[in-house]
Amino acid sequence: LIANIKSNQFKADSLAFFELGGVFFNAPGSLKKEAQGDSTIPYQEKHLGIILAGEEKDLFGRAKGIISSLIKDLITRDAICEFVLSEELPGWADNKIIAKIKVYGREIGLVAALNKAASDNVNLKKPVVIAEINFKDLCELTFSAQTTHFKELPKYPTVVRDFAFVIKKKILYN
Repeated sequence: LIANIKSNQFKADSLAFFELGGVFFNAPGSLKKEAQGDSTIPYQEKHLGIILAGEEKDLFGRAKGIISSLIKDLITRDAICEFVLSEELPGWADNKIIAKIKVYGREIGLVAALNKAASDNVNLKKPVVIAEINFKDLCELTFSAQTTHFKELPKYPTVVRDFAFVIKKKILYN
């Protein structure tokens, strides 16, 4: 995602990308490297990555709004998405602009601004905000949400009021 920002940063004032991909951890996984042998590939999870770049005043607020909308659209309109200050910092994150993403009290990800050192290291000229959401947790919350069931409208709707009048033929009406 950062490479996409880097290669497109001079083409537009504001940029936004997302990606769904595997994130590898420094822990043994359950999948074997080869058919014969005991070595395994590192543990990995699917994560949804979102990156925004631009000279906007509140890029972090825009990222939080996008995440909140995503949560409400996927889970339910009543879903509560909280952004809680995080004490744990990845090496690339700004220590003042960072928050954990929590839905119904369950931590599902992180949103943070890219710090100056990391930004300079990859030669970015615009401020950048990155969000990473655990896709498995997001799916579990989505599928565990109460679904809305719809039923077909009746062919003959019920009548609430029905009036009948008997009038003389000489009375005019429209």
